[in-house]
Formats: sequence, C-alpha cells, structure tokens
Amino acid sequence: MGSDKEESVIAKKVEQEIETGKGNKTKKITISEEADELEIEYTLPGPGVVEEIIPNGKRITIFSEIDYTNILAYMSVPESAPGTIKLYHVKESGREIVNASFSDTNNNNLIDYIEWIVPHLSNQTYEAVIEISNALHLDSNRDLINVIFDQVKAKDDIWSEPIYSNEFVRVNFTKKLDSTRDITIYARNNESLDIYIEVYYFNSTESFAQFPVVSEEKYYKVLLTNMTGLHQEFDLKIISNQNTFLEFDHIIDPSAPTHSTPLLEFTDGFGDGNTSNQNLTVTNQSTSDPDGDNVTNIIDWRLNGTSIAGLIMTFDTNKSNTTAAVIKDYSQYQNNGTLGGEVADAFPTWTTNGISGGAYNFDGKDDFIAVSNAAPSGSDNSLDFGKSGSSYSVEAWVNPSAVGDVYHIILIKRGLAGGNFPFTLYITKTVDGKTFQFEMYDGTNNPLVTSATIPLKNNWYHVVGVRDGTSGLIKIYVNGVQENSSSFVNSDYSSNKTLLIGQQQSTQYFNGTIDEVRIYNRSLTAAQIAIIYNNTSPRYNIISHEETRSDEQWSACITPNDASSDGSTLCSNNLTIENNNAPTHSTPVLNTTDITLNNTNQNLTVFNQSTSDPDGDNVTNIIDWRLNGTSIANLILTFDNKTSGTLANVTDYSQYKNAVIVGNSTSTTNPSWTPNGISSGAYDFDGVNDYLNVSDSVNLRLNKTFTIEAWINRNVTGSSHFILGKHLASGNWVSYKFGIGRVLADKLFFSMQNNDLGQFPNWQSSTSLSADTWYHVVVVLNDITGSSNDIKMYINGVEESLTFTANSYNSTFTLAYSAGSVEIGVEGVDVPSRYFNGTIDEVRIYNNRSLTAEQIAIIYNNSSPRYNILSSTETETNDIWSACITPNDASSDGSTLCSNNITIENNAPTHSTPVLNTTSATSNNTDQNLTVFNQSTSDLDFDNVTNIIDWRLNGTSIANLILTFDNKTSGTLANVTDYSQYKNAVIVGNSTSTTNPSWTPNGISGGAYDFDGINDYLNVSDSDVVRLSKPFTIEAWINRNSTSASDQNIVAKHLASGDWKSYAFKIRNEGGTSDKIFFTIQNKDLGQFPNWAGNTTLNVDTWYHVVVVLDDITGSSTDVRAYVNGLEESLTFTANSYNSTFTLAYSAGSVEIGREANDVPSRYFNGTIDEVRIYNRSLTAEQIAIIYNNSAPRYNILSSTETETNDIWSACITPNDASSDGSTLCSNNVTIEEPAADVTNPTFADVINNTGTTKLTTASMNATISDETALSS
Repeated sequence: MGSDKEESVIAKKVEQEIETGKGNKTKKITISEEADELEIEYTLPGPGVVEEIIPNGKRITIFSEIDYTNILAYMSVPESAPGTIKLYHVKESGREIVNASFSDTNNNNLIDYIEWIVPHLSNQTYEAVIEISNALHLDSNRDLINVIFDQVKAKDDIWSEPIYSNEFVRVNFTKKLDSTRDITIYARNNESLDIYIEVYYFNSTESFAQFPVVSEEKYYKVLLTNMTGLHQEFDLKIISNQNTFLEFDHIIDPSAPTHSTPLLEFTDGFGDGNTSNQNLTVTNQSTSDPDGDNVTNIIDWRLNGTSIAGLIMTFDTNKSNTTAAVIKDYSQYQNNGTLGGEVADAFPTWTTNGISGGAYNFDGKDDFIAVSNAAPSGSDNSLDFGKSGSSYSVEAWVNPSAVGDVYHIILIKRGLAGGNFPFTLYITKTVDGKTFQFEMYDGTNNPLVTSATIPLKNNWYHVVGVRDGTSGLIKIYVNGVQENSSSFVNSDYSSNKTLLIGQQQSTQYFNGTIDEVRIYNRSLTAAQIAIIYNNTSPRYNIISHEETRSDEQWSACITPNDASSDGSTLCSNNLTIENNNAPTHSTPVLNTTDITLNNTNQNLTVFNQSTSDPDGDNVTNIIDWRLNGTSIANLILTFDNKTSGTLANVTDYSQYKNAVIVGNSTSTTNPSWTPNGISSGAYDFDGVNDYLNVSDSVNLRLNKTFTIEAWINRNVTGSSHFILGKHLASGNWVSYKFGIGRVLADKLFFSMQNNDLGQFPNWQSSTSLSADTWYHVVVVLNDITGSSNDIKMYINGVEESLTFTANSYNSTFTLAYSAGSVEIGVEGVDVPSRYFNGTIDEVRIYNNRSLTAEQIAIIYNNSSPRYNILSSTETETNDIWSACITPNDASSDGSTLCSNNITIENNAPTHSTPVLNTTSATSNNTDQNLTVFNQSTSDLDFDNVTNIIDWRLNGTSIANLILTFDNKTSGTLANVTDYSQYKNAVIVGNSTSTTNPSWTPNGISGGAYDFDGINDYLNVSDSDVVRLSKPFTIEAWINRNSTSASDQNIVAKHLASGDWKSYAFKIRNEGGTSDKIFFTIQNKDLGQFPNWAGNTTLNVDTWYHVVVVLDDITGSSTDVRAYVNGLEESLTFTANSYNSTFTLAYSAGSVEIGREANDVPSRYFNGTIDEVRIYNRSLTAEQIAIIYNNSAPRYNILSSTETETNDIWSACITPNDASSDGSTLCSNNVTIEEPAADVTNPTFADVINNTGTTKLTTASMNATISDETALSS
C-alpha cells in the first residue's frame, strides 16, 4: 500500500512511481482525478521454488526477479533425530549455516519441517543436510572422555577440545556408508607438527584408510575405497610421533555430485538439415554437488549401445594416496589401471591442475600407471586393436616438465613377443628432434610418424595417434592439426600385454603431467580431433557428423565427478542417424486362395498395401510368416539393406533378431554389399577370407527337424565353397554345414555331427552346380532315425537324388553344439580354404520345421523368389497364421506391419448311424461273427477318413484304452484322444519338448507316433481302468527303426519310483534274449515277477501286430498267451517265484507308451507305434487273427468266439480326417441268442437186424426229453 498527500491541491495529473524490484524497475501510474488522499493497491508476483532430493537431505532453490526482503521460507524434510539436520545457505564461496526453526509436526520426536527467514531474495539455494548423529572423544583405550557432537556438527567456528595423539573421535552417521563414499573433516593442527588420522571400523584394531597429513586449517577428505560392506560408525585415530593434538570444527559425510538424464541433440554441423550431416551434442542436466565442489562431467560416447572408446581415463579422482589404488576407466570395458604397479614409490602424484579437472604428475624417474589387457567385463580384446586391417586412435593431453633428455613415453602397448608393439606415443630425444612420435612395430615392420611441433616445457599439448586400417595410413595430430602421415604394412601388430602410461623401460619415463587418456576402436576423423582440441579447452561433448553413418544409433553417458567420488552414470536419449526417408505402407492383407474357405486345402497369400517411398526408391517387401504369433523362420537374412564396413550389423527380420555382423574386426574379412542379388541386395564373397558372423543362440542350435535355404551364384567351379556352417568353437568340427564340393566337385553337400563327434553323416546331390548361375538350394532334415532318407535336398525347386555316407550315423544321433557362431560364406574360420567365392542372398533357417516340397517349389518360382505364398501343405487345423511385412529401400526399413490373422479350420467328417449285423442276417447266436458297417461317411475337405471303432458289450466299451493316433496331435503336453468310453488322460511327452514323439501320417492305419529311442514317450495318467486285473489283453502295432542292446518298451504301467512295473510289454534285448516280445508282471510285495518271452525274431523296418493275453493267474506258464502277426507264440517262461497267490502291484505311476519307466532311460522305443489297445478281457485267438488280417488291421469284425448268450453288442464309430473327429454314432444293438435246436433224426450205421447178433455203435445226438416221453429199458 502506498499514499501521497500534499498541502496544496493535487494536480489533475500526477505521475507516481513505485519501485518494484532490482534494476530500478518502476511502474508509472497516471491519476486523472483530483483527490485529497490516494490509496493505491498493487500485487507483485511471488517467488519461484524448486525442490530436489539429495543423497543426504534436501535442497530448495528460491528465486524471483523482485528483491524481496525478510521472506519466510519453509520445507518438509525426511524425518530425522533432533540435532542431526542442519540448514545451509549455498553460495559460490561455500556453505553457511542458517538459523532455522525445526519442527516435529506429527509429534513422533523426529524433525520433519523447517522454517527460516530469507533476508534478501534473488536466486537463493538452501540445503537441509542430515549429518552425523553423534561424535565422541575417546581415549587411547576408547573409553569416553567427552561428547563433542555440538562442536563438530557444523562448520561454525566452534571447535572441539584437543584430541591428542593415539586418542579417537568416534563418529556415528545417520545412514550406513559404502565404499563409494568418503568422510570429510574440517580440522587444524595448532603445533604445525606432522599429524594424520587413521580410519577404523567401530572398535576394530586395523585401519583401512588414512587421511592426508593435517598441516593447516581446512577441509580434509578420505575415500572409503578399501572398506568392505556397509558401516555407520567409525573410529578416527590421531597419529603423531609427538604428543600433539588436533581440533575439529566440522565432520561431515559429503555426497557425490548429482545430475539428471543428459540430453542428446542434433546440432548444425554441415548445414543442410540431414541428420547425417549434423553434429551430436550432449548436454548435462541439473548437475550439482551437495558439498559445493567443482564438478567435471565425464562423457562416454556409445555407438549402438557400446562405448566407442576402449579406454577413458580422465584422472579426475585423487587416488595418489591410496595403496593399490584403482584408476577408473569410464568406458564400458572397465579397463581400470593401477598406480605404479602398486608400488608406492612409483605412484605419480595427483594434481588438480589437469587440462580439465584432475591429472597425474609423473616424476620422470619411476612413476607410471599400468592397465591390464583383460577387462573385468569379459572383453579381453578391448585394448587389442593391432590386428591386421583394424583401426584405432590413441590420445592424451600432456604437459612436459622436461624434453629431449630421454624418450618420454606417454603411452605404450606391449606386443605378444619380443619388442613388437601395436602402438607407442612419446616425445623423442634431442638427437631425434625432440618431437612427438607415433610408432608401431610388428617385429619386422616399423612404421612411425613424427610431428612438426617441437614441444616446449610447461605447455599443454593435445597429441593423437591414428591408425586407419581402411586407408593403410598412420597419422599424428598435435593440437587439433594433422602434422604427418605414413603408410604401413597391414600385418598383425596385436597385443595381449599391459598398457603402460608414462613409462616403457627403466630409463624411459615421462616427466610432466598427463591427462585425458583415451583409446578408441576407430580412426578418429580430423574434424573430431579438432573439436576435442578446441583451442586447448577440451571438448568431449560433441561428436562430429563425420564420425556418424546412416542408421547408427548414438547415445552419450555422463558421470559427474567432484574429485572425490563419482555420481551416478546416466545415459542420454538415443539418436538414430538418418539419411533416408524410409518407405511406408499400410496393414497387409492375408487371404486364402478361395476366400470363402479357411481349411487345410487352401494356400495363404499375403498382399502388401499402399507401399510407397517418399524418395522414389525401389522397395522390397520382406515377409516374416508367423504361426500362432511366432516366426516360423529362426533366421531371415535378405541382405536388402546396404550394410558394409567392419563389424557392421546385418538385420535378421525374424522375431529372434539374431546378432549378425559383417566379417570380424579386420576389414579384409568384409564381404561387399551388392544391389544385384536374386532379389534386391546381397553380399559378394571373395573366396579368400570374407564371411558373415551370426552369434550363437538357442534358436540356431537346430533340432531333429529343420530347413536351411539360400540363393547362391558362384564365380568359379571346382573349389569347395561353403554356404554356411554352425561352428564348434575350435578346430574344423562343425555342428552342421551346407556347401558345395566338399567331397565331389560342384555337388551340393550337407553334413552334421553328433555330441561325441563319433557320427558325422553326409549327403551329396546328384546335380552339379555351374558358375555364374543363380541356384535356389535347400536342405531339409525330416527326422533323425539313422536312415539316408532323413535328409532331402532341393535345387531350383526339384528334389535331388542323394548320395549318402553314414559315418556311423544311427538313431542315437544328437547334434553337437557349442558357443561357436553360424558363419555364412565359410565352413568355419579354422578352415580358411573353404570360403565361398560368389554371391549369397536370401538365407533362411527354419528350426523345428521341415518345409514341404510344395512350399519349396513355390519359393523357387522359376528363379523369381516368391515368399508371399504359403502352401496349404504347411498348414494344419487350428493354426493361426499371419504375415508381417517390412518394406526396405536398400537404405532403411519402414515399419513392420502384421496382417490379419487367419485360423485354419477343418470340416470334420460326417456319417450316419452305423449298422451292426451278424454274419448270417437271420441268426444272432454265438456261432455268428458280428460286423459293423459305417454309413455314408464323407468329408467336405476331401480328406482321407479313418473310422475308429469302439466295441461295446451291454453298453460299455470292452477296451479300457483305445489309442489309434489318427488325429494329428503334437507339441509339448498335447492331448491324445482315447476313443474308449473311459477317456483316459493321455499326453505327448512331459513338459520338455525333446520328450515329444513326432506324429506321422504313416501308421499301419492312419496316423501314428515316431519315437526317437532317446527320450520320447506318451503318458497315460493312472486310473482304475488301467490297473488291470485278470484277465486282460494288450495289443499294439509296432515298426522299429533299429535294434538295441537295451529293451525297447511298448507299454508299461509304472510303479511311481524305481524300475519296477505293474506290467510291461516290450521287445527284449537283455538277459540273453534278442528282438523277441517279452511280457512281465509284478506283485504287491515285489517278491514275484514272472516273465514270458516269445520265439519270433522281430526285424527292423517291418510292421508287426503284437498281442499279449493274460487268461488267469494260477502260477502256471500257460496263464499268458502271446501273438505276433495273428499267430500264437511259443513262450519261454521264467517263474521268479510266481504262484497262484500272485496279485498285481499298483501305485499312482502312469502307463507309459514308448518307454519302460523314467528310472530306466535306456529302454526307450525307437520306431513307430500305432493302434494301442488295452482290454480287461482275454481276446481269443480267432479275434486276434481277425484284427491282424494279413497286416491290414480289421477292427470292424467281432469273432463269434468273443460272444455269449444274452450279450447285447453294439459298435460306436468316430470318423477322423487326421485333423478332427466327426460325431461318435453308435450302431443298433444285437442280442446274442442260444443256438437253434438240432431236430435232425439220428441215423445209425451198420445196423444188424439178426437178433442173435449184437453190435455196439457210438452215436452222438441232441435230444430233448420231456415227462410225456415213454422211455423203456
């Protein structure tokens, strides 16, 4: 409020000025009315406030353009004990304690609120710091002398009492400290004698840190680097040779500097607006230090997430007083160094007077820093840049104290042997001109470059040595200018030895200061070096546009440092270098051939929509087919994106995004990208050392079904050219390899190797491949059975006739794998003579999928690759298919967009009610077989239909388990249908996919399962109906792939643990029996386990109908019958205590098909099993013969020997088309009646009518006698 009154009448117009802030800003008010008194109201803006959490408290900054006075300020703080929190006013000169009011707002005896008065306000920062909670003065025995907390809790010129030599100060902080922290004191030594402080854990007898000598009144700091664990309480011991003392004014736990996420931006570097011509600039955000220390921001530039420098040593932290000090490398590689090889006399001295922040002074006598070659990050070659063709740069800022007297070594990386080295950077002696030199030596060649600059003492120089592997030049830059270059022989200068800073030999030490040592895995451009030099003001926050390439992704990570400790390392946003407008498109459309049907007879076609390119570039649509949302290809390399250069990344367009790079770290191993592939881009391989490297991953460790395809065009014939191989890490062994001419010149070749390398089968094509011709080549592994038929090869869409070499290959084969990569264009880097010479395009690998011949023919498409169509032979009922398209213009990918889903449907087969008849339609008695006839069975998809029959007696299935395997069911834990009424729970394998037998359509009738003999089986859950009692029958159709030294189980009821079984039916190969059927049962106390062995030898690759029947339990060998192909076996019986008291043992163990028990892993079945049925009845020999039917299973007839008078029989049929079941319909009932009476009159032969002669004749007849019949003697 303001007023103005004068004795005279106020003029009509009065100009009143009111000061409103600093800078004499005024508001002019014009009053146009007469008045005796004026009252003016005005409102000014309030101050702004920013609050931040800091590690040991809270910071508040109050700001305003108006210079307010006596402003009330306040803040809430973390709850703290009274007296442990202090408020400081932060100024440029340091911090001053502020009188404040500390309140407990929630009455819990902890401070949570502060108020204070701000005398004058502009930009004022205040910090509430939680400091030590107590400080005690202890004697040499650590007994309490006095509490000195009030004296040392703040820097207020209130000093503690004298603390004498060998006495302690015990400090307790409010929070536990770790080894990244430090303790700071403000102390003085009143007698100017040598006195220092040792740091101990609470009540410990061994010190772990030591303050520097306290020589004057100031702050002293000690790092807790060597501390282990977390600690809150410390004992500080005063050490002196004289009986002197220290006084303390302040003890504080200072915090590391803080900051927020850095900002990375494009800045004008070239001027045309393209990001590829823009420099990158990173800006630190809100960096501050709670202690008011100066902060240096250490920057680690990263390309595609990886440091471009293998070493970043800024020397900003003082480590020169620390034994075994670690000199930090701020790159990701963590190539940390040590001072003087951990010898104190060889420690260089840390100084604050570096070119930027701290640095180290080297005495020219024995000081040095050593950096081991092996980084803890596991990258043991991050400093080994000397390999043939590689590029690197080394830089340092140096300020020599002497020149010319000796060779002053700045940096040197020692060699593998002798005196060789990949680089050394040094100042020469007077005789050599006292210049800077950058030199390499491989034991023979010794290229070096010499600077034009002659360094002077006590001057800073920025010195950079560059090796450019592409141009074959080495260069030297001084103060941002290239001063010399020289060519070099591109040989191997590599090294695995220690990097030395400041020393080479006992007489070649650097004398002066070294700062900002960096080594880069690239040849820095002149523009970048000039930016860094920046007129002797190092600038590491800018990356020149000349360092960047299209599609690279850059970021920068900043670590703030206050000379004592590092703050958190925070990484900026990513920026992608773009030099191209990517193509665009809209969502693809997926259709079936007949858009009205989605069944398994329809091909699928995906159509890209509205694809365009803003730059008018040609666009290739890269297609990734997905089944149930997952790529069917584990690797899709189309090579359409122009990618070249050492270790450049090649895109895998599958969902697996495998890591693929061009060559290795040597540019000579890089194949050349070409736009002249079979479809857009491809790679030309020189046949000498070019290859692509695909990192090892689980999805490229192929299983027992897979497909590998590529398009190839060779430059020459006759040589061995490999397309790709999965390398076994060392030697010339390869998990799998696909190439040309490995054995026979110009023939396609495929080989694979097993775990112990004892089996290495190979297959070769019949067609010879010419030069200068494009070929589509495909290899398909359908299964691992030990057969030559396991592999198929296709050339230009046509299946090849193959030559097979087994090399011990059998059904036990398992592919061998290690961490070796997949290499394209070479068999393996250890086999350099087998590099591919020509062009490779469109490499795809499909794991767990064997492409069909139809699909391969579609892709070939008369040398015009067609990947937008999926054959109907690749689809199955209930599949959900989609296709994802990525448009590419040879420079950039557009967005990957996925089509609509299409679910493959199946029209289940249909039929009408079956008809059940007897053999004679006029009679239903026990002499008649029963035959069931399916009626009007049909399938809308024209699929083959199998009729599955369930015979029922009095309305109940006579079979307790009916497994026909006709429905294609695969995958981990997939359900298999039991067609009996009992619907037993049957699953494929267990939770591990390797235990899944493979479904095949090639059963004895319809589908079946192939078992690998290693770990495949089916699991039938325990239930009462599979706990068989006498009598019962088990039957199956089997076809083995191989013989075995171990038994091969068909069906077994497991006893939960151990290798005991309730019953087991198998092929016996142990105990002196070979390839015979074998059956055993075991009783409750396991004391009886009789077995029966057949007499027929079962061959491999042959279908057999095998049946075992338990008629009764009497203890007799005749209790069991067995049949092979409808004929009863002569059995060999082993009693094993079997007698009539026998009762079958049961537990919760499951019935397992294809293995005997989990505890006997060697007894897996190797081959195909079909039509497994279990009956709780004894099938007759006649019924078994009917079923066998000369290897054409016949389940629609029931023998009359199975029926009895008054039985009511029916048969239920379920039609199946390998994908779906139709409805289960049951026939009419047939009741079995007694046979009709035989009314034929008996006749007698040889009747003699002479009554004197008697002849006895035996006659048989059926007679019915009633009471009315007169019988005579």
